[in-house]
Amino acid sequence: MPPTLPQGRILEVVANAGLFDRGVTLVGTVAYQTYACVIGAYLGAGSYVTNDIDLSVAEFTGDAPQNIGDILKRADPQFEPYWHANDKLPRVFRTPSFRVDIITKHGRGRTSPVLIEKLGCAAAALTFQDYLTEDAMEAIALYGPGVLVRVPTPTRFALHKLLVAQERGNTKLAKRQKTCVKRAI
Repeated sequence: MPPTLPQGRILEVVANAGLFDRGVTLVGTVAYQTYACVIGAYLGAGSYVTNDIDLSVAEFTGDAPQNIGDILKRADPQFEPYWHANDKLPRVFRTPSFRVDIITKHGRGRTSPVLIEKLGCAAAALTFQDYLTEDAMEAIALYGPGVLVRVPTPTRFALHKLLVAQERGNTKLAKRQKTCVKRAI
């Protein structure tokens, strides 16, 4: 399934800014939607549509800083940072109908959020992100002429979903059920 128009625009501006080349990895439902082309099979659960994009920043290379908020405004000028109470930099960017979450791996001390100063943001540290993004691969998001993105390998994506599903309690039942459907890959 191709990304929605807002998702496609975001992927396009992030790719054009070179962020996927510098270590940003697309994860979550939108990454899952790229796997039909990768594995050559229709994925029925690929019809899930969300109003968000998850970008994982396990490592960010290069010396030139770039501001993710400014980049997202190229996709939609309504993007604004959303600050949590203890944030020094934002880790979520929103429009009235869409959001982009910046996530990363746990560092020393397992503290969250983690500052990513080269992108002018913070990131929520989530379990197993280092495993998920290790050996990430290139894939095409079917938007316009195609957008080259960086996604986890299908195997790592599936195993990550199984690991995370075990940690989710009943409070996140909807996400847990969605994870179980995606196990088919």
